[in-house]
Amino acid sequence: MGIELSEEKERLGVAFLGLAAMLFGVLALMSLTALMIVVFWDTYRLPAVTGVVIVYFLLAGWCATRARDILREAPLPFEATLTEFKKDRNALRAD
Repeated sequence: MGIELSEEKERLGVAFLGLAAMLFGVLALMSLTALMIVVFWDTYRLPAVTGVVIVYFLLAGWCATRARDILREAPLPFEATLTEFKKDRNALRAD
């Protein structure tokens, strides 16, 4: 159980780094979006904004689909410990 706990702590640390990366990525995308709107404001304002929105929706859909697939394939936390508990329970019932 100790090994699995340390693995879960490591995953949590990676999750926080991932959240920080996403935060900075969102800030960069917001800046890029603002820059594009400012650059195209006088000439192609509506197509520029529409294009950005479409790209963001497509990326969001791809990310959501990918995350769902990863979560479906991921092992349960403490799966080995739960398996051992079931074995112990079955062994105790057999006696």
